[in-house]
Amino acid sequence: MATIGEEINSNKSSGDFIRNVNSYLLTYGYEQIKLSQFSSLFCATIILIGLYNHSNNDILLLWYSAFAVIVVGRLILSSLFKRQEKIREDYTTWRNLFFLGAVLGGLSWGALGAFLFPLVEADYKVLCILILAGVTAGSAVSLAAMYRTSACFLMTAILPFVVQIIFSKLFIYSLYNITLIIYLFFLLILSYKTYLLIKNILLLQFKNQDLLEQLSVVNLELKQIATHDPLTQLDNVFLFNLNLTSAINRADRTNKMLALLYIDLDSFKNVNDSFGHNIGDKLLQTLAKQLRATLRITDIIARIGGDEFAVILEQMPSRESIIEVAQNICAVFSKPITVDNYIIKISASIGISIYKVNGNTKETLIEAADKAMYYVKQHGHNNYHFSS
Repeated sequence: MATIGEEINSNKSSGDFIRNVNSYLLTYGYEQIKLSQFSSLFCATIILIGLYNHSNNDILLLWYSAFAVIVVGRLILSSLFKRQEKIREDYTTWRNLFFLGAVLGGLSWGALGAFLFPLVEADYKVLCILILAGVTAGSAVSLAAMYRTSACFLMTAILPFVVQIIFSKLFIYSLYNITLIIYLFFLLILSYKTYLLIKNILLLQFKNQDLLEQLSVVNLELKQIATHDPLTQLDNVFLFNLNLTSAINRADRTNKMLALLYIDLDSFKNVNDSFGHNIGDKLLQTLAKQLRATLRITDIIARIGGDEFAVILEQMPSRESIIEVAQNICAVFSKPITVDNYIIKISASIGISIYKVNGNTKETLIEAADKAMYYVKQHGHNNYHFSS
């Protein structure tokens, strides 16, 4: 079972925030059971030793046995709860079981006040009250995450003592009673304030987590805007230059062939003039998808101008494999494309440069591929040409 300090699921709606906060408040409550129950059992043992032979031993042993059973039951319940992967689906059941265990614990201390407290001498009454004060003070904090449960525990534990003291006519007992009543109200207030503190911390933690996730999404969107073409979602010029530099460094290390393809659409201006820029944009989007489908998943594609694309081919086995890629691109781009019921015919001119053959730097490779592309445009379009 996840603890409070572990990962918290992020949810967008306020309802989800509240449900998650309640779930972790319950988790916090169950996490406190082990320590609180061992402390309570220790205090009950002190009562057993202190009152033995100074009260009705049969009632005392019966009380202690019932108290131990409740402690063991709550410890088992806490262990079972920690094994649950999710609690939100069964939140109500676990909350009711937690409430029942706490109320039974409070009743066990209340039984001490109802049945044993009247039977002991004044000195031992003080012992019972001091032990009760320690137990309830600790419980006010350990149960504070579930405030209603805490309030029920405190009242069921303390009120039976108050009722018994009321029947006493001694002045000092009246002072005990006033003190216990004030102490009960103090613990209720302390428990409520602690509950609000824990709840607000958790709520703030959930909201901060949500804000961090929203910030992460915004950062990803900004990164996408900064590095990708908004129309085709291909790499933009900035990212293309970074990728080409990285590809050159990898080619140096691996000694594999690296090729750069510069692609320019033939007569794309006529498309915009004849059909409008909206159709032209849709045509570019379609061509970008076709280009991606034609190439390997590892090939880098960028839109570097209005109707210009660039492709970085790494680890090519031979010049013939580069030719095959260029021919495939020409074949795909030369097929008629239907955009909004318009059939558009277009083609591509491709210039190719090879690392170390046509240049050793990013700039020389780009210049060589660009010149080769213009050579194709000047000699008939719809073809490819290697830089020479």
